[in-house]
Amino acid sequence: ARRFFHKSTTLNPYFAPAWLGYGHTFSAQDESDQALAAYRTASRFFCGCHLPTLCIGMEYANTGNLTIAEQFFGHATGICSFDPLAFNEIGVVRYLQQDYQEAANAFEQVAHTCTMYTFAVVYPSMGFALKKHIFLTNHPSLILALLRPFHLIMLLFARGENVTLPRNMICARRE
Repeated sequence: ARRFFHKSTTLNPYFAPAWLGYGHTFSAQDESDQALAAYRTASRFFCGCHLPTLCIGMEYANTGNLTIAEQFFGHATGICSFDPLAFNEIGVVRYLQQDYQEAANAFEQVAHTCTMYTFAVVYPSMGFALKKHIFLTNHPSLILALLRPFHLIMLLFARGENVTLPRNMICARRE
């Protein structure tokens, strides 16, 4: 894929989506410097679009630079305030910084900006953040908020909806 994105950026160096794809190929192989360079190039050509900024933040979060990543995510949400992926990444960074209440708030914003199917997958993340917050603050009134995600998933299953859970939510069946 990298070879084709390289050819695409060579044929038309102003085609920003090719630069984003080119950056993704570097990011997939943990070549952060080249990925950041490609994302910055896409950012120059995609003026007013939040995606390159979001990708830069995701790359910084991937390398462990959480404060810089959070700044880029804030800038991305300033450009596009209704993208659930940006709020999800903010929630992940806040969770990794052990600010569990703010992580839960960010995941709740994701829940408000996305569809019902994505909502069922994001809700467990909010539940995990709230669980950590309850454990650290010893605040038992938040237990009902913790149970909401699982209640929603059970309602969707009862309706016969096909809900895809994230890999870390799938438990192996013991026999």
